Amino acid sequence: MGPLHAGTEENVIPDTAELRVTIRSTTPAVRERVPAAVERIVRAEAAASGAPKDPEFAPVPGPTIPIGVTALLTAAGAWLGTGGGREKGADES
Repeated sequence: MGPLHAGTEENVIPDTAELRVTIRSTTPAVRERVPAAVERIVRAEAAASGAPKDPEFAPVPGPTIPIGVTALLTAAGAWLGTGGGREKGADES
């Protein structure tokens, strides 16, 4: 989830609101499907709540991470299991 900007005063219903989100995934296939799913859900919620205007979407391309979170954690665990790059002392085996 990201920042939500709506209005400038307390207890006043704003004309607009802006919500920014970051979408992360572990595979390119999921990364391709998620934006459309988010848009579908937001449009349905706006319709269900009787929003006076349709929501607008402005996707901003971001960097893609070539390694999945699971693989990254596995690699970090393996690296930490070897001492995390530090030299072993004479009393360690």
